[in-house]
Amino acid sequence: MKRIKTIILYFGADASFEALVQIGYRRRNTNLLRALGEIPDVAVANIQYAQRTRCFRDILTGTRSASTSPDNIDITITHWIPKSFPKSSAMNAWINRTIIRRQIKHWTTHSGASIVSWCYWPKGYTLWALGWNRGRMVFDADHNIADDPNLSPDETDRQKVLLKQASSSATLTISSSRSMNRWFEKHTGARTALVMNGVDSHRFPKAKTQDENLNKHSTIGYLGTLSKWIDYDTLHELVKSYPNQTFSFGGKAYKLSEKQHERLNAVNEADNTQWREDVHFDDVPEFLKSLDVGLSLYHAHPALDVNSMKIYEYLAAGLPVLAKTNHANLKDDFNDLLTIIPDGDGLSSVLEECKKLKSDPAWNKRRLEFIQKSSWGHRAECVVKLLNTNP
Repeated sequence: MKRIKTIILYFGADASFEALVQIGYRRRNTNLLRALGEIPDVAVANIQYAQRTRCFRDILTGTRSASTSPDNIDITITHWIPKSFPKSSAMNAWINRTIIRRQIKHWTTHSGASIVSWCYWPKGYTLWALGWNRGRMVFDADHNIADDPNLSPDETDRQKVLLKQASSSATLTISSSRSMNRWFEKHTGARTALVMNGVDSHRFPKAKTQDENLNKHSTIGYLGTLSKWIDYDTLHELVKSYPNQTFSFGGKAYKLSEKQHERLNAVNEADNTQWREDVHFDDVPEFLKSLDVGLSLYHAHPALDVNSMKIYEYLAAGLPVLAKTNHANLKDDFNDLLTIIPDGDGLSSVLEECKKLKSDPAWNKRRLEFIQKSSWGHRAECVVKLLNTNP
């Protein structure tokens, strides 16, 4: 039995370990959850909210729905005392702490392991306040959510209150956004760290060889949410300007303006486009293998200084990436591996340059080195080391 040095209580995962085996590790939070559990001397308890009947059943049966590792377990907590009762918050936290301690007792006995909470987003922080509410804690905001355009002004105000509370309670506050970290430092004086997104490169098969692409039109594609942050004018210009190229898209539209919907519909109706609304987690590698170039066409915005997980996946799959500079650090963050669309004219030449990178040995060498350093395991280990280092 291995020696456990650190126990992570993870608050804010999308689902239990048991369910994630089926639905896949799609987002930053669940990828970090899995990566933490793969560190040799770390054990992870994935704390999930459930109804009282489910929690009673788990307590009585002692059932812990686990992943493939015995050091990754699921624990359910709940509101045992209704929120309307006086002092219910403190009582619920005490009851849930007792339940969690019982479930992780096999890790703590004779090991001297330290316990660290990990909260993802305000939702994770709220769950932590219900279920543990003490000790060392990492708060992960992911990206800049202090001014989320999808929230109403009242919702934004409540979000900021929770962000301040979470960061003030945290030992370490992390995100993949420099502007988000600056916001925390300004409003709470928090200790912050820039922790980029990452990738599991072993998911992606070897890229197509140059021979496989002979006598075949190139396929340019995008995989991900079709959000309001995408530059649909540039996307439409690409599709319209290259009728002999195939454009393949996987993803659903989300909260677009009327004008953006019109642009997207025009792209959709073009003869050289292919669409899949939903690409299952297990099908992502095969979808990317069908492409020759990946697209990252995000608008520049002060709060959009984040690097899409899809760019990491494109590169892991061996795809050159045609991108718009949505923030000043984009080129450096990806080790100058991306092909940047210039302002004004030049789209034609830059696309051809981008396509050639796929068979460029020097570019591929740098790409592989970058991907190896960008694994989710590397990201998780960096945070654990920071926790054990004095500020």
